[in-house]
Amino acid sequence: MRSLKVLEGLTPAEAAAHWLVRLDVGDLSATEQTAFDVWLADSPANEAAYAQACDAWDMVGIYADDPNVQALRASVLAGHRRPARAGFMRVLAAAAAIVLTLGLGLSASQGPDFVWWLPTSEARYETRVGERLNVVLSDGTAMTLNTDSRLSVRYRAERREVRMERGQAYFEVAHDPSRPFSVEGGGRRVTALGTRFEVHVDDRAFSTTLVEGSIAVDPLKTSLDTSLGARAQRVVLKPGETLTARAGRQAVVAPEPLAAALAWRDGFVEFRDDSLASAVTEMNRYNPHPIRVRDERLNALAVNGLFRAGRPEGFIEAMSQLHPVRPVRRSDGGVDLFWKEPGAQGSSDTPSKGR
Repeated sequence: MRSLKVLEGLTPAEAAAHWLVRLDVGDLSATEQTAFDVWLADSPANEAAYAQACDAWDMVGIYADDPNVQALRASVLAGHRRPARAGFMRVLAAAAAIVLTLGLGLSASQGPDFVWWLPTSEARYETRVGERLNVVLSDGTAMTLNTDSRLSVRYRAERREVRMERGQAYFEVAHDPSRPFSVEGGGRRVTALGTRFEVHVDDRAFSTTLVEGSIAVDPLKTSLDTSLGARAQRVVLKPGETLTARAGRQAVVAPEPLAAALAWRDGFVEFRDDSLASAVTEMNRYNPHPIRVRDERLNALAVNGLFRAGRPEGFIEAMSQLHPVRPVRRSDGGVDLFWKEPGAQGSSDTPSKGR
């Protein structure tokens, strides 16, 4: 039967997704209906895979109004209408992945931490403040977007490209020497074949940390440090190293404690002798109601510790206990930090005027 030939080479999970999508679309021919019945009864593994796929598909209904789910359905239906078998098979493989992985992770501290598998060769991903997003691309590359991040992915026959507009992302790259994987952002291009690394881009700096494997970092024509001329050259990182580039300065490579650098993937922020000013900036990345330092004397205070991202209360409490910090809550929900004079109260819930 033709439908059974279409399934050749697929795992039970992938075949289950094929039938799930076809049954959801509807209009099965008599031949296809017979093929489905034969496949389902062929082995207990097929029956179990189809039951699991149905359960996961029900989960998709919870997020039916989400634009990512709508995009997935549109892609699947578009793939069904295409006569080309190769394109249709890519859609089916991706559909198999999504029905088995969607909704597996929920971050108690950050809200939904979705896992998406998308079959498209070009897509955009974005997170809001306080959100994280796990994505598995069609080649098996996994990436995690941190809070307030935006990037686009474009896969071509000869290369795989990611363009980061802002934010932070972690990549576990599927090995494919014939198609190098690159991430562009902040005037830099990071190139890898099969490795694990993260990239952080904002309007002040670019940084990338290598966890495993090897990456090459090249300056682009739009590099933050084009004024440095020939000194802005390719750098190859070793595991545990971070390259940081700021406008008008030579890029710096330094060792980075990986546990601290990657704590955000578990919903935490870790500080090691960071200034209070930089720690507040980092905490504000996860907080829609920012903390503001109202006395310059506080900026240089050293901060150490592991804090839950998106929960500034614990951070503020620790600062007020360990340092001469007096927090005052603003009417907009944020908190102002003032210098605490000797004998003054440790904190105040009296709202201050937001500025």
